[in-house]
Amino acid sequence: ALKEDMAGFAAGNADCCLVDPQKMEKELIETITKETLKCDPNFLGELMADHTALDWRGVLKEKYSIPVLNLAGGKSGVFPVQGVAAINELLGSRCPHKLEVFEDCSHWLYIERPKKFMRVVIDWLAGQQ
Repeated sequence: ALKEDMAGFAAGNADCCLVDPQKMEKELIETITKETLKCDPNFLGELMADHTALDWRGVLKEKYSIPVLNLAGGKSGVFPVQGVAAINELLGSRCPHKLEVFEDCSHWLYIERPKKFMRVVIDWLAGQQ
């Protein structure tokens, strides 16, 4: 589908990943669309299949042992909060992990709440030293 209508995908990308794209600056939405159009549709399709369709629970449950900061948008239609929270459950006590939910955001937290996003990431990293 991406090959047939990459322009349509790029134009609708923000609609899927932001709570209210109409509230964003027009230039930002145009930049997102232009950057999306730079992607190779084959690679983009493989990336989407890899992180949305494949089951990574075994890897997370058995092999993951590095600190994990899990960020989720409370209004995301891409990754529901329950699924993101399940990752932390799979990690158990093997490694430090934290789930931070941005209740009023969708998938692109760093665009919708950039200051909060930076603060959460910086605080997490500072606590890992």
